[in-house]
Amino acid sequence: MYYRRKLFLSLLEKLDRPVSQIDIQKLMFLLTLDQSNPRTYDFIPNRYGCYSFTLHNDQKILEHQGIISLVPDKDNSIYSKIAINKPVLKNLDIGLREDDVQKVSSTIAHYGNQSTMELINITYNKRPFYTIYSEWVNSMRFDEDFLNEREKAIKIIDTAAHALYTIGYEGLNIETFILQLIRRNIKVLIDVRYNPISMKRDFSKSRLMKYLNEVNISYMHVPDVGIASDIRNKFLPDNKREELFKWYEENILPSNPKTIKHIGNIASDRNVALMCYEKSPKECHRSHLADYCSSNISRISVKHIT
Repeated sequence: MYYRRKLFLSLLEKLDRPVSQIDIQKLMFLLTLDQSNPRTYDFIPNRYGCYSFTLHNDQKILEHQGIISLVPDKDNSIYSKIAINKPVLKNLDIGLREDDVQKVSSTIAHYGNQSTMELINITYNKRPFYTIYSEWVNSMRFDEDFLNEREKAIKIIDTAAHALYTIGYEGLNIETFILQLIRRNIKVLIDVRYNPISMKRDFSKSRLMKYLNEVNISYMHVPDVGIASDIRNKFLPDNKREELFKWYEENILPSNPKTIKHIGNIASDRNVALMCYEKSPKECHRSHLADYCSSNISRISVKHIT
């Protein structure tokens, strides 16, 4: 079992009661604030404040495995709460590192009896950045320090340099990937993979589009400027990456003027990111595409997110 799921189950076990899906997100967020990087779970800001897609997906997997289940909320028939299946859990090893055992206990001691609205208020005040898209901020009261810090976070994003950005998701989880986009005020993510699928399912087209919608980032797939697998396989097994990129510049880029112009037009008045897999832009065709768009169409600067 993944370590992060052990942490999730340990938190539920220590709570020793059914808990709402909002509450578990807030409690895990508070727990991970005390962890050093890399944290067990990362979070993005969405309309509810801090939110982890990975945590939610783990919840669904543990439900499917019968380790946890959703039970009716006695106080609100519209919602369900997460309950742990103790007989099943008893046969599982969910041992944690000693420091995380202490963090679970500390989190429950400090926040375990807080109401949902109290947890929301606590998380909002601890990290105002995660409230930038929240639907609840205007209906809640905050002090001047909170409002100033939130406004500062929004201003930093709004004044991010206008550029044609590129990004690779290698080594990133979906939350850290999206955070990189948010911090640079990316409005459109252009997927330049030939096939928009991945062994990391969060980066396959349908899921990625859904996640980006949560933070008001549009998704566009442009396979025309990708490199097909059969072409890659002709060059990369022999470590002929430079030859591959030369072929790309001579065959793909000049053959797709409409797509190139479309990318340039989109990037002319908003921040756009070209996305592929490789962490290093030097090892990916996206850097060649970005330079071509910049020099031939938009005259906009290129910035690589690494």
